[in-house]
Order: sequence, then C-alpha cells, then structure tokens
Amino acid sequence: KPENVFLVTHDGAITVKVIDFGISKAAEGGKTNLTNTGMIMGTPSYMSPEQARGDRVDARADIYAVGAMIYFALTGKKPFETDDPASTLSLVLTEEPDRPRKLNPEIPEALELVIQKAMAKDASDRYQTMEELDQALQPFDVEAIAMTSPISQSVMPTMVSKPADPNAKKIGRAH
Repeated sequence: KPENVFLVTHDGAITVKVIDFGISKAAEGGKTNLTNTGMIMGTPSYMSPEQARGDRVDARADIYAVGAMIYFALTGKKPFETDDPASTLSLVLTEEPDRPRKLNPEIPEALELVIQKAMAKDASDRYQTMEELDQALQPFDVEAIAMTSPISQSVMPTMVSKPADPNAKKIGRAH
C-alpha cells in the first residue's frame, strides 16, 4: 500500500524502498507460516485476486499492488473500496475497477493500458516481472504524470511526510 512506500535519494539517485514488513516479520517468528494457502493477509484495496482467494502468491501479486497504487495516484480513488473489507475483497475477485481515464481523462490511454495489464484478474495476463512493468512505464515522465493527477495539488502536500531519514519522502496518505 502507498503508506509503506518511500522514495530515498542516495548519491543523486532515487530508490524505491518498501517498509513495514509486519507480515513477513510475523512469519519469521516461527509459530505460524503466514504464506500457507488459505491465509489472507494484506490490505484489501491493493490485494491481488489470488491473494484475496488465499492462494499462493508470487511477484505478480506485487505487480498487481503497484498497478493499484498507480491507479490511486492518478485518479485519487482506490480501485476497490467499501466500508467492509470482505465486500472490498469480493469486488477484487468479481469486478473490474472503473477505467482510470473515466475518473481522470488526462491520463494517457497507453498508461491506462499499462495499469489495466498490471491489475489483470489472472496473474498470467499481468506483467510477469517488475522489470517488464518498469519497461512499460518508462515512456511516461513522472513530472508529466504528477501534473495530470487530480490529487497532485490538493492531496500531495499531505502525502509527503518527513520520516527519520532526511533523504526519504513518504508516498501515501499521512495519518
């Protein structure tokens, strides 16, 4: 989820860092294997269908989550969200989110297609590696995307916090 993603600048290069590995830390405790089939762990709005079903997951579940975060960043709306986590999971399993361009017509159609492929219901229809997703996103300039985002001017100031690392910028909503 966006609250767990930071951009860190080191030697002039920006690196994405993911924090809050609560699930994997719990698994390291040895008392429970949280990766078993049938276990559902995560944030429903960013959860892949296979994860929502409790199936085994691989890197393609992360690709889905990145697609959902891009969707949110560009539309200001989570792909699926209700007041009830179980209802959100049901939507993840059975519905397609609104097309991003329906919510923000300024999104380039080619970028919309990248988001939709990243969020395909069937993992085999998604990008198979983060490298493939990264290549698909390369044509889109980050500054241009920020300018078209409906949340860039109103929400972005509240989305950036100052964590302990002075070189890190938090991506996600400040709580």
